Amino acid sequence: MKVHLFNPENDLALAADTAHFTPPKAARELHAAGALLPLWWADEGDVVIAPDNMAAEADRLCRRYGLRGSVARRIDPAIPCSSLPWGWSTDARRQLIDAGVGKEFLPTDSQLARHRMLSHRRISAKLLELIGEKPELLPTEARTLQEAMDAIGRYDGDAYIKLPWSGSGRGVFRTKGMPEGKLKDYITGFIRRQGSLMVEKTREKEKDFALLFEATETGVGFRGVSSFITDPRGAYGGNLVAPQADIIREAGVDPRFMAPTLERALSRIIGADYRGWLGVDMMTERVGGRLEIVPCVEVNLRMTMGVAALLIREKLPDGAPKALLSLKNGGLEFQQ
Repeated sequence: MKVHLFNPENDLALAADTAHFTPPKAARELHAAGALLPLWWADEGDVVIAPDNMAAEADRLCRRYGLRGSVARRIDPAIPCSSLPWGWSTDARRQLIDAGVGKEFLPTDSQLARHRMLSHRRISAKLLELIGEKPELLPTEARTLQEAMDAIGRYDGDAYIKLPWSGSGRGVFRTKGMPEGKLKDYITGFIRRQGSLMVEKTREKEKDFALLFEATETGVGFRGVSSFITDPRGAYGGNLVAPQADIIREAGVDPRFMAPTLERALSRIIGADYRGWLGVDMMTERVGGRLEIVPCVEVNLRMTMGVAALLIREKLPDGAPKALLSLKNGGLEFQQ
């Protein structure tokens, strides 16, 4: 039996690095609104952790789309199981224990600590380095204010600074036009809270998309492409639920040729320390009038909305219209 948990606040929990993390109100609302989302990829006999008052809605979803999982607030701790939360952290483990999962079936402190380090945004710099990105285009990790200011200076004061652990486009700031005093205060606060930050070159984005992978005992394997929308600040807006051909057409390029290279690099980085879904966010930009692929904007070492859209599409009938799986007003909306 597999136990599924929708915990989209996990990126924030990784930043807090505590087993008793209290997410902000918006994150709690999102957690509640999307609790049934894992039903789309749950197998027969699997359990999705959700409140008792969502049982009727779960039954409706299962009957309408032929989904096979069930929901429960708590399971029997004696039942052997594997767990599939949206993302792993000490807080995710605590939630699963509270839901009845036996501690012996969950990751250890050292395993979770290793996963947290792998989830740091420096993984993007490592991935880009392994696939041969130009050194001057690699993100820089800054552990002091001076290191951050020096890195920003190399981009003539126009760079992106990114917190190591944050999700859905949050924790990303453009330095251009920011008063120096305010910028230094931001950087000092970020480093104090999370130990470092990443500094990256700005890009003139055309389209957002991602390659989706699954890490198993045999390595990292490519599974599909996702196309998503973001607002001007980079915050996540929604994922296209459609056949792969339509998603690639929406992206404007076919990035699948990069999958084998990324599979090898990701397998080297992850090794045996992570099993599950992950996504590599990419984008296209105009360089000298030519459309080019930025091969890694961010690595999400967890379940993603792109993976959810891919798995949802597999459960829909042939000929089903395109849809948008989106986050709006603190909740999830699936729009035909």
